[in-house]
Amino acid sequence: MSRSLAYCTIFSILALVTLDPSPTRAQKGTPADCLKKVFGSFCLGSSVSSLPPNPSRKTDDGWSYADPQPTIVTLVDGRVAAVGRQYSPGTWITYRDLEGTLIEKYGPGKDLSFFPFYHADDPDTRETAIALKRARAVRSWQQEGYTIQLRWENREHVVLNYFHNDLESKRAARKKDQF
Repeated sequence: MSRSLAYCTIFSILALVTLDPSPTRAQKGTPADCLKKVFGSFCLGSSVSSLPPNPSRKTDDGWSYADPQPTIVTLVDGRVAAVGRQYSPGTWITYRDLEGTLIEKYGPGKDLSFFPFYHADDPDTRETAIALKRARAVRSWQQEGYTIQLRWENREHVVLNYFHNDLESKRAARKKDQF
């Protein structure tokens, strides 16, 4: 009886090891230096060589892609420091839809928004305040090694950014040194 119990225990452990649903980076097909895969195509922290081919255009410090939504990839020292995607139109509904999805996945995050007191409670007047450049809606989620930020500052689009914390700090320090 104890021998069959030992075999059952061994088979149970083997089954758990082989059926582990949490894939490793190699199984996911992501580079070893990928901190977070973003929008299915971009890896924060990975080398420029890991970027999808055929960007729409080169920017001052990275690449721009047009498909499916405008996406900007910022590079620092040849590595992906930030990825931002623009969602149009820039409306309260667009912002709230994206915010709801992110809250569901990452929790409440931190509200960094600014609205004048007379626009604080009404979505219609908030949208007007943003259009007049008197307000901004911003929510941020700090994760291990990276930050997610949802920003709405104009009627053209809402921007969802993913920042690699270390590389973004380097980029900010370099910009500060330039001025």
